Amino acid sequence: MKSRFINNTVCGLAVTTLLLGAAGAARADGHATLKQELRVLTERLQELEAKLAQTEEKVDETRDRAILATGRSPGSFLIPGTNTEFSISGYVKADFIYDLKQAQGGSISASGLAVVPPPAMLPPQDKFQAHARQSRIRISTSTPTPLGDLNAVIETDFFGAGGNQNQSNSYGMRLRNAYVEIGGLLVGQYWTNFGTLNAVPGTLDFGGPAGYTFIRQAQVRWTQSIDDKLRFAVSLENPEARQRACSVLIAACLARAGGAGVIPALGFVGPPFFVGSRFLDRLPDAVAALEYNDDWGQVRFSVLGRQLTTPDGRQSALGYGINIGGTFAAWLGGNILANFTYGDGIGRYLIDGVGEGAFYGFLPGRAGPVLETKSAYGIVLGANHRFTDTVMGQLAWGRYEIEDAMRLSAPFKRVTTLHASLFWSPLSRLTFGGEVIYYERENVNGAESDNVRLQTSVQVSF
Repeated sequence: MKSRFINNTVCGLAVTTLLLGAAGAARADGHATLKQELRVLTERLQELEAKLAQTEEKVDETRDRAILATGRSPGSFLIPGTNTEFSISGYVKADFIYDLKQAQGGSISASGLAVVPPPAMLPPQDKFQAHARQSRIRISTSTPTPLGDLNAVIETDFFGAGGNQNQSNSYGMRLRNAYVEIGGLLVGQYWTNFGTLNAVPGTLDFGGPAGYTFIRQAQVRWTQSIDDKLRFAVSLENPEARQRACSVLIAACLARAGGAGVIPALGFVGPPFFVGSRFLDRLPDAVAALEYNDDWGQVRFSVLGRQLTTPDGRQSALGYGINIGGTFAAWLGGNILANFTYGDGIGRYLIDGVGEGAFYGFLPGRAGPVLETKSAYGIVLGANHRFTDTVMGQLAWGRYEIEDAMRLSAPFKRVTTLHASLFWSPLSRLTFGGEVIYYERENVNGAESDNVRLQTSVQVSF
């Protein structure tokens, strides 16, 4: 009896142990499974988190590309993905013009005034016109480099060829400036190094006063600062030279051409008393300038040297020019501007001297065609005064004159302009203007012609 009880107890304990062992094994297997599933879930979660991070990075990158970052210069932005900043600027300008005596184009041309027949015999030519051709667009970029900022500029307006006023009032866009610069080096099309641009009064009239140095052309220029106020610049520039007209002795031309309209010795084609000539451009024009800037203003001195060669290549002549100009803060709110240019063979470097660099043709007492450079000078004087923070007035006088004009068959002797201007800027980017312009032309025989132009403008800069 007792042994049976013991046996039963032992058997019960054995069974219980087996059951407990089986349950433990089952529990262990369950834990292993749970651990495996947890590990899989953790890895999946980590994978999802990595993908989420990548997605957020791409979103940030896309957003950064969509939003332009501000550049170093005011109004500039960084090109996405680069360290190059760019900016767009310019202005919209509308001009309203009334000519009292002789109708002219979008800007005055004193040398283009009609003299023959005498102005007194001309029918009334007063005319009103309006245009927006002076409106301008400028795009510039700047990229930092180990050699300094690499800058590029391209600028246009709408005073190009063509156009109409019948329906669309369309006009051709033209290139003004297009250049790159780094350090002291400038390459491309820019204002000539010859002359003092800051000493030219800014007028509503697009042409401006007579007698100032004016040209934009392709060049290579190096500018070197000597100190904080003084700098030196040298350049080699496009040498384009052209003669506007050849006319001296019609009889001599006819005799040498056998009465035809072709003068083989000169290489000219057309009427013997009014023909155009393009000189050979063998060497670039060379310019050197010295500029001094101070709190009271600026003084600039420049010299020009150039070679002119006849179309047949048989004769050459050297031309030269000198310019001195400057600005002076003469009184509180007022400035004086002065510009003087003199040269022999400088032609197109003076705004009214296009084609008047040299004469090539027949002269009395000379055998065969001769080449002679034309001497000319230009003077510009201006004064402005700021009456208030928003109102400024200005007077500008200019003259261009060709020396020995009759002997060298120039189309005129001198031209003179006078601009009286008033500017009102109620907003920093908005300017209203009014201007009265008187200009005249005098021929070598003493015949004169003049005109009065009234002009108002509205300009908004951006």
